[in-house]
Amino acid sequence: MKQAVCTQPDAKLFCELIAVAASDDKVAQLYNNLTVVTVFVPTDRGINNTRKLILRYMGATLASLVANPVLASRFVRSHMVLGFASRFSTFRNNQIFFNALTPQQPLYVVESKSRQAPPGVAVQKYIRMPINKLTRAGFQDRWDRIGGAGLFHVVEDPIIPSPLY
Repeated sequence: MKQAVCTQPDAKLFCELIAVAASDDKVAQLYNNLTVVTVFVPTDRGINNTRKLILRYMGATLASLVANPVLASRFVRSHMVLGFASRFSTFRNNQIFFNALTPQQPLYVVESKSRQAPPGVAVQKYIRMPINKLTRAGFQDRWDRIGGAGLFHVVEDPIIPSPLY
């Protein structure tokens, strides 16, 4: 999975965070092509644009996130759903995924009809994260990307874990 994620031209920061957090047992599963997992891969722009939220909810700057394996692990695990390789077309309104944090945090699917939807797409799909913020799933029509036995979907912004967990 990691190798497939790292082929995305705008996922360099997330790829770097996977490498920093590789000693974590759950993140290490991204190096195994037999791991069944759904990963929501945030864009570099999205991570940079939400750095104030990352500081507020994780207490970390981007530099400290990249330098600290524990923080990097928490960030990466918030984007992982272990045990499922969920296709984008099967995402349904109010569907709940649970990420790989301990304890798990719920990620809700929200569907919305939008005037900004690309041609041929009637419904935009979003993931509502624990801090009650939405991120668009399948950003730039990149979904159902195969990484070993798992699938990944590019999301516009990162899924920031709640400090309550």
